[in-house]
Amino acid sequence: MPNVQKWITRINDSKWTRIFLACAILQTIIVLGLEGAILFENFQAMQPLTTAKASPSFPDKEGVSTALDRLNRIKWENVAFIAFQLWALWLSFDGIINQNTVEIIAIAVINGLCAVVGVVQAADSAKWINYITALKLDISDLTTGEKIEIAQTTFVFLFAGFSAFVSWKLYQSFGWNIYKKIGADLDVQVMYKTFQYFVLILKINIFFQFLSSGFYLIQWALKEGFRWETVYLSVVTALVLPALILGRASVSTESRMTMIIFISFQGLILTHFGLILSQTLLPRNNWYFWIFVVWCGIILTVATAVIAYLCMRKFGTGLKPYVQRGSRKSMVSGAFGPDGNAFADGGVNGKAWEIDDVQNNEELARFDLEGAPNDRERLHSVDLSERYAQQNSPLESRFAEKILVE
Repeated sequence: MPNVQKWITRINDSKWTRIFLACAILQTIIVLGLEGAILFENFQAMQPLTTAKASPSFPDKEGVSTALDRLNRIKWENVAFIAFQLWALWLSFDGIINQNTVEIIAIAVINGLCAVVGVVQAADSAKWINYITALKLDISDLTTGEKIEIAQTTFVFLFAGFSAFVSWKLYQSFGWNIYKKIGADLDVQVMYKTFQYFVLILKINIFFQFLSSGFYLIQWALKEGFRWETVYLSVVTALVLPALILGRASVSTESRMTMIIFISFQGLILTHFGLILSQTLLPRNNWYFWIFVVWCGIILTVATAVIAYLCMRKFGTGLKPYVQRGSRKSMVSGAFGPDGNAFADGGVNGKAWEIDDVQNNEELARFDLEGAPNDRERLHSVDLSERYAQQNSPLESRFAEKILVE
């Protein structure tokens, strides 16, 4: 079970990885509990509206219908927010396991967005409480739900602030990973960073392009039935995941044709979001939550196309061996000097050497760090260039220069 062992090792890499994931899990548990309670209160709030709509003597049937439609939408917001939090938890584990510095910072930003969404929900609830109060109907469930939303938003803001601090600590720690993968070549480092941005935005689009579209499609189909918009939304939503997989495969194979297809599909998604936006901007009943989600989706879709194009421009320039997965994964053998070229004899002591190799016992003994595996922060603070410069081998001294340069 090499992958499981890798996951366990990465999760326990340092106290910051453990704190980060513990915070993510705790946030998920609290938010799911609170959002589930809000969903329950919204279900309860529909009962007096349903009764009033069925009553022949109730005067404002149109007002009740509008309020019922809005509460139905709010229920889908609650479900989408729960899915969003589960997706964010997965992204947190993925960022730690892959030690992706870009992803770690993005998670802090996403937590901030999560707090903003909570504010939008609370503000929208206040608006509809006033609306239903004017209909002279019971609003006790809605007011309870509003209080829970305020508590949830407060918790999310606190978690977002703490998550940003821990993310910065992890960003500093995971800087080693770039050397492990690609060495000292600055051009390759820039290309690899662009690749990281591309992979990250594909993962973000799992929610903003696929899950959000799926939730909207379900509520639209239940309300409007079979129409041409339903067919169009269904087709585009069904193609999102295959398109994301195609985009990831395109950078692995460096296929310009499939990447062009992927970029073209982003244009189709823009029209898809445009249709959703036109349906959420309704007189006296703007769907603020989904307007926010759709605009995020539009911005991310444009960014996806731009970053995909930047990746495509770098095809054939040396990044391919570093971005493979599974059976296609390539390991670059040989140690690298300060010019980015491999040493002629294959590295220190005739074998490839990577910065993370200092974690094995043989290298630790040479650096007088036998106990360091249990203290990763102390290990990362060691001046490896100075230690290597003290060795007798000229080859090792050359490698020390490479570390010092970086």
